Amino acid sequence: MSRAPTSAQRQPAAFEQPRIRDPEDPRDPVALDLQHHQAVWLVDGRHKVVNGLGEFFFEIDADRGSGVIDMLAGPREEALQLFPTRVVPLAEGGSAFTFTMFQAPGQPDEQFEDQYQSLLREFKNLELLFG
Repeated sequence: MSRAPTSAQRQPAAFEQPRIRDPEDPRDPVALDLQHHQAVWLVDGRHKVVNGLGEFFFEIDADRGSGVIDMLAGPREEALQLFPTRVVPLAEGGSAFTFTMFQAPGQPDEQFEDQYQSLLREFKNLELLFG
């Protein structure tokens, strides 16, 4: 199963390299805020987060030219799950942001739905910031 919500924004697709927010600089509006997780730290130069689902690695691979922002997360460095996103300009101005999530093999439906509902809450935050 997969879900791919999209949010239209009034602001143009001015693409900045996404990054994980530095806990020492909470004013950085472009960085992803992982503060709502219980812990965020670096392990051998890679970000690791802890939340209600456990401990996992997290990274971002982005391409300014295409608007692709791939987020990867997983419990082991060699088993990161892809969460592809994309920012595209809209003909009438503004931009659209799409986030695709896939249900992992063996993942309970209820857990996947909970994660999707959490994503929808994050989309509301995006609309407050950029809508």
